[in-house]
Amino acid sequence: MTGLTKGLLAYLSSAVALGSLLSGPTAYPFRDLQQAIVAELYRSLTFYVAPVSSALGDGISLTRYGFTLSTSHGLYPLLGLLIAGLLAGLCAGRSGSVVAPLLGSALVFGLWQLTGFYLLPQLYGQYEWVGVLNGLNEFLLVSKPLELLALFSIPLIGSIPAGHLIDSSAEKPQPLFYRSSRR
Repeated sequence: MTGLTKGLLAYLSSAVALGSLLSGPTAYPFRDLQQAIVAELYRSLTFYVAPVSSALGDGISLTRYGFTLSTSHGLYPLLGLLIAGLLAGLCAGRSGSVVAPLLGSALVFGLWQLTGFYLLPQLYGQYEWVGVLNGLNEFLLVSKPLELLALFSIPLIGSIPAGHLIDSSAEKPQPLFYRSSRR
């Protein structure tokens, strides 16, 4: 497995695990286990989509049938992104320390959108879910443009130094002067 693949897997797994752990308990309106797992995945990814607003206390919260989606968790999303980037950099090394968290952040945002297309129609009515998804995207892309910038840049803060730290410790130091074979 390449360093990029290791870093990407470390980023995604740590981001989903930390998002699920730190987003708090909630009730699931689904009786099917697979739908509840998708709902938990969506909730753990929603944890990261608005890290700046969360730190400023200006997040959004949606509740339907006891199932709560919230982006208001204080500094925890920023710390979670930083830790995920750090783990991605440690696993990817110098070669993938930039690309792995960028791809991981793109996958977090893309998976959040895709699972929203699956989950929101089940929580809301036939046409109401489009308005909810439109409101979420308007919040992220129009009202709060720094959210996506933070989603992509915060993991790099931890990933780049960690990748260089790991690879520099594995390198053999080169001597400053070489002895010549001629005399």
